[in-house]
Amino acid sequence: MSLFIASQILAGIASLLLTKASFTRNDKLMRCLMLLGVIVWSVHNVIVGTPVAVLMDILFVISNLVGYYRVHIKKPLSIM
Repeated sequence: MSLFIASQILAGIASLLLTKASFTRNDKLMRCLMLLGVIVWSVHNVIVGTPVAVLMDILFVISNLVGYYRVHIKKPLSIM
């Protein structure tokens, strides 16, 4: 399989994952699907050779993980 065909398949899979995530009501599932979709896009961008897109994907992953942590993991501070 050529790299061109592999990149096209990865782009299709990433698009499907991100579209599914956009229409998901469950926040945890949405964030997980978005994370998976962006990772697939990152692999695509590495194959295609677009360093700026890879940097954008890394920043999106960091943002997604911070949001997941703040909403679902971090315990709220109790006053008194």
